[in-house]
Amino acid sequence: MQFTLSTTKSPQFSPRLGNVLLRRHGAPDHQCSIDTPGFFTSTSRGVIPHLSRDHHDTTQALSWVNVPFETFLERSPPVPTLQNGEHPLHSFLGFRPDNHILSMMARNPADGRDMPPNGNNHVSTYCLRGVRKLTPAEWRLHTLACQPDIVIALSDTPYTNTPYSQKRLTKSIERSAKWLADILRPVEASNEPNRLNVLVHMAGGTNPNARQAFSDSLLEILHGKEAEQVAPLRCLDEGLLGYTFDLLPLRQAFEAQWRRSSLNIPSPEYDEPSSTSSASTPIPESGSNSSLPLQPPSPPPPLIHRSPVSTSFLIPLIHTSLSSLPSNKLRLINTTSSPHEILRLIQHVGIDLFDAHWAQRAADIGIALDFTFPACSQDAFLDIDSDPNPIIITTTTTARKPLSLRLRADNKRDIGHNIYDARYTLDFSSFANCFSPASAASSDPTSPVNDNPYDKPICLCAACSPLAPQTRICHGPPDLEAETGPPPPSSSSLSGNLYKPPYTRAYLHHLLHTHEMSAHSLLLMHNLSVLDAFFSGIRNVIAMSLVDSSTEDVFAREVDRFMRTYDEELAVFDEAALAWREVDLARGKGRLAREKENARQEV
Repeated sequence: MQFTLSTTKSPQFSPRLGNVLLRRHGAPDHQCSIDTPGFFTSTSRGVIPHLSRDHHDTTQALSWVNVPFETFLERSPPVPTLQNGEHPLHSFLGFRPDNHILSMMARNPADGRDMPPNGNNHVSTYCLRGVRKLTPAEWRLHTLACQPDIVIALSDTPYTNTPYSQKRLTKSIERSAKWLADILRPVEASNEPNRLNVLVHMAGGTNPNARQAFSDSLLEILHGKEAEQVAPLRCLDEGLLGYTFDLLPLRQAFEAQWRRSSLNIPSPEYDEPSSTSSASTPIPESGSNSSLPLQPPSPPPPLIHRSPVSTSFLIPLIHTSLSSLPSNKLRLINTTSSPHEILRLIQHVGIDLFDAHWAQRAADIGIALDFTFPACSQDAFLDIDSDPNPIIITTTTTARKPLSLRLRADNKRDIGHNIYDARYTLDFSSFANCFSPASAASSDPTSPVNDNPYDKPICLCAACSPLAPQTRICHGPPDLEAETGPPPPSSSSLSGNLYKPPYTRAYLHHLLHTHEMSAHSLLLMHNLSVLDAFFSGIRNVIAMSLVDSSTEDVFAREVDRFMRTYDEELAVFDEAALAWREVDLARGKGRLAREKENARQEV
């Protein structure tokens, strides 16, 4: 695997374009390519929530899939390690080697629960049967048995109560470097000394000096037994594909410091920024040694979806870790909280890959994402309340016109629709206003792309642009299909358009309120497609800035316009989470609780 930058002349911490290319040994046709900035999806027990194996091929946005391995550790040996043949992890989880890159890490980066402390020779992990100790030797054996495309080295990231002493941080750095050297050892019976593609989590917590010390340890020239262990590598950094950052433990550490300050517990002095807004907080220049705030300001009212720690407190930490390291290696971040944070990390750090955890969470709670970069035209935000004729009457249905995204008090729009809301009961439009379904496109190549008056991109997800099957789907014996004969031609195939009409918000609203699992499958495929289009827009704008010197600041201007257009507080996430809970309680034990309450009121 190789990572190539196409913006080699750009500063170390600035937007950049690149490409991740995986060539499989013995299969030259198996090449997986991902343009950066881009994203990868998260899994639970190796499965993308709500998606079946059939969905993997119909969802074009799936390229890189991350597998936290701790969920398989309830059995010894773990079940995925028992798979035989070529590409065992792909075969076990149902991903295609020619389409999907699989990375494997020990812990779930989105799981921030308190854990027992790590030891000198183990990491505490969590599975269905409780806490399990994972040693570096076991991690190496599991990696070699599963053969993932990319492995994240074990890291001593503490998930215990802060603050951490200098001794604890020193241990964390030493253990992480030692465990990294273990996974970089040459593979026996292999023609290549370092065939594993390794990423390392940048250790050091919220202490800038500790983070700098860990970065320096990656560049130190090795001697003696340490050099023999990883030969022919001269230093640990030579064996790395790139670096990863987990934002969740950093946020938790800052939040713990804020809680201590609220209880008047002494804490180190720090330079507080003049504004708590991450948009107005100045970002340190590349390579600067400016001091980092040791605790965040007073948080806003508690929200369901996000931490009070803004991105401005995280960016200096990432700068410290990367300042002395090569800039031509992959940079990956886990647990971002919003598209706004993604844009800031691209603009001020130059991050290449992000996880899609927040977009997958949106599908869990019934949100259909609806945003683009550059920000969607205001024509897509026409409010129905200002429309003198909000009713559409056709020969078959009477329904309201497509509802626009909600406008919040700060005059910013939501980034998606809370389909649980009753306002979507009679909304028979597709999931997104900023996109058009493929069925709206004409088969005539000389005609406009779609029938709407605005230039909207087409969403090719299975919800907005479902494909008509090319062959009959037979669920019986083969002779049954022969008896029934070929399928009759459909109207869509006769017109040259194989796409069926999109699923509607009203239909999805019905599915959510009746607890149909397909609702979340449709939402997730749509949200991943919107996120894919979001990153495609980012790459196009960055490329435009690099090609034409007159448009050098176009990316910064588009980022500012995106911030002014869309609500960063993500209030729609809070509303959707509450609605999801109410609907979820309407079944099972929730039903029994209601019956008990009704009986009490009758008495």
